[in-house]
Amino acid sequence: MGGLVGCETALYLASYGNEVTILEMLPEIATGM
Repeated sequence: MGGLVGCETALYLASYGNEVTILEMLPEIATGM
């Protein structure tokens, strides 16, 4: 889930010390940011 919502969620979880992994089928993540 490498879209905008997925990246924002990953950032939120990482800010609390969680290890996160972003998966995306497209060649780039968060396109259009």
